[in-house]
Amino acid sequence: MKGITRKRALTIILAVTMILSLSAAIWAQSSLSERSAEVAKQAKIDWGQLKGETIHLALLRSVLADWQLEMVPDFEKLTGIKITYEDYAENALWQKELLDLSTGAGSFDYMMMGPFYAPRYVKEKWVADLSQFMDKPHLFDQEWYDYPDVLASIREAYNIGGYVAAIPLDGVTHVLFYRTDVYDKYGITVPETMDELLSAAEKLTLDTNANGKIDMYGIGLRGSWLAITQPAFLYTYGGGFLDSNFEPLISTRESVFGIKRYVDLCKNYAPPGTAGKMWSDVLEDFRGGLTATIVDTIAWATQFENPDKSKIIGKVGVAKIPGLTPDKPGEPGWWSWSVGINEASKHKEAAWLYLMWTTSKIQSLRFALKRGVTGRTWVTQQPEYTNLVGKLNFGNWLNCFSYGMAEARGDYLVTQVGGRAVPEATEVMKKVQIEVSAAIAGQKTVERALSDANRGIKETMKKAGYYR
Repeated sequence: MKGITRKRALTIILAVTMILSLSAAIWAQSSLSERSAEVAKQAKIDWGQLKGETIHLALLRSVLADWQLEMVPDFEKLTGIKITYEDYAENALWQKELLDLSTGAGSFDYMMMGPFYAPRYVKEKWVADLSQFMDKPHLFDQEWYDYPDVLASIREAYNIGGYVAAIPLDGVTHVLFYRTDVYDKYGITVPETMDELLSAAEKLTLDTNANGKIDMYGIGLRGSWLAITQPAFLYTYGGGFLDSNFEPLISTRESVFGIKRYVDLCKNYAPPGTAGKMWSDVLEDFRGGLTATIVDTIAWATQFENPDKSKIIGKVGVAKIPGLTPDKPGEPGWWSWSVGINEASKHKEAAWLYLMWTTSKIQSLRFALKRGVTGRTWVTQQPEYTNLVGKLNFGNWLNCFSYGMAEARGDYLVTQVGGRAVPEATEVMKKVQIEVSAAIAGQKTVERALSDANRGIKETMKKAGYYR
C-alpha cells in the first residue's frame, strides 16, 4: 500500500472490525430487549404478582453493575417491581455487606458476591438458600430457567452442601496468552507442558536492542495477594490447599513442585517487582509489549485490541494452560461474580424474581454480548455470541473458554471441601500467597515459605474448630 505501512493498515483493519463488532452487539442488544420481554412471558409464572414492591441492591461499582442497571427498566416494566441500588468499590462493598448481614439489618435485598465470601455467608445463614424458591411453582419455572444449564464448575462452587448461596452472573477461566509475532520471530512453539513454558520464558527474556538491558520478559504473572491464577500451578502439579480432613497440603511434595515452578518463572523471567504485581500490572505489562506470555484471565482478550491502550493489536494468541504432559492441559481455574439474597430481607420473593430474571438465559446472553464471558452453556451456542467472540485470538478463544469452564474444579478457591463450606477460604489462600510473594522477592526459599504457610493454615483451621 502506498502512503501507509502494513502495520498501520492492520491496525486500521482491526479497529474497523472492532467497530463493526461493537455495532453488531449494540444492534443485538436493542433487538434482545424486545426479544427478552417475549421470552420472559414464556415462563409459567405471574411476573406481576409482587407489583408495587421495591428491592434494594448492593452492587460492585464496575461495568458489571452498569450493564445490569441498563436492563433494569425492562424488569420494572415486566413486573411492576421498583429497583433501587447502592454501588461501592470492592473493599467497601464487602464491608457494607458484612455489616448489613451480620447485624440482620436487611438493608440490602439483593447483593453481588465473590466466591470467597459465600462459605461464611452460608455458615452464618446470612444469605437465603435459593433452592427454597426453586421449589415454589408460583415463583419458578424449572424448564424455562434451566438451572443445570449454568456451568457446572461455578454452579457447584456456590452450591455448598445443597445450600444454594448464589447464582453466577458470569464465569471467567484462566488461559495462556502469547505474542504470536514474538513467538514466530524466535521460533518458539506454543507451550503445552510446564517444562515447555519454562523454556519459552527463558528464551524470550531478551535484550532485543543489544544495550545490555533486558527489555522483553518471557512471562508475566501476579506476585501479590490476590493471585487467583497461582493455584492453577499448584493443582496442575497435583498439590492443593486442604485434604478431606482439612489438614493443610501446601507443604507436600506436589505442592512444592507446583509453587516452585511459579516462583522460578516470576524470579527469573518476569519483570522486576513481580512480587508486588497485581492483575492490573500484568495486564499493562503485556499489552504494553514488555512481556511475551502471561497466564491470566480470559476476559482480557478484548482489552488487547484497544487501539488507545494496546501496542499488541492483532498479535495475541490464546492457549490452554500447560500441563505436565502434552496430552492433558493444566488446571484452568475460575472466577465468578454472583448474586444472592439477604436472609434478613423483607422482600425476598421480589428479590428472587429479579435474580431469576437477571440470570436467566436470555438476560445472560445480553450480558455476555457486553462482557464476552458467560456462566451459561446455552449462551455459548447462540449465533449472536459466537459471531462476537468467534474470531478472538485467531479463533481459539471460545474453545479455550468453553474447555476451562467445563473442566475447572469447583473447589479451586478452597470455598468448600467435600461439600462442606470453608469460611476460612480467604485466610487460607492469603497465608499461602503472602509466603509465595516472599519467595518471589528472594526473602525465603520456597520450602521455607510453604512450611511457614502450612503452619499458619494449621493454626487457622485448628482455631476454627476443625480439629484439636
